[in-house]
Amino acid sequence: EIDSMPTELDELERKLRQLEIEKQALKKEEGVEDRFLANEKERERLAILRDALREQWLKEKDLIARIGQIKERAEEAKREEVSAEREGDLARVAQIRYGTIVQLATALKETTEELFELQKIQKLLKEVVDEEDIA
Repeated sequence: EIDSMPTELDELERKLRQLEIEKQALKKEEGVEDRFLANEKERERLAILRDALREQWLKEKDLIARIGQIKERAEEAKREEVSAEREGDLARVAQIRYGTIVQLATALKETTEELFELQKIQKLLKEVVDEEDIA
């Protein structure tokens, strides 16, 4: 779902294509300057909205991908910590536990907050799939 275009953005793209088709038809008609200008204004308005939504969608995709990468690195660090502890490498355990894992937790918190702030007004993507998506 993260890679597919959000419904809102897809609908805007369709409306813009329809207005472009209408514009081409209006070019061939005479005495429709008002309709032609209205079409132009609507296309400009929708293009601005589309560009803003596309920018948000791409930012959300990036943040969700970064969150996934941070989580993967944290899991990997925890596995390394367990392995180092088994081997008795306490310096490595301390470095991972009090350095790497803390840094990753901070990065995860900051990135999640950034995503939350971005999605306050309008949420285009979900980080997880829920029952509603499956049904």
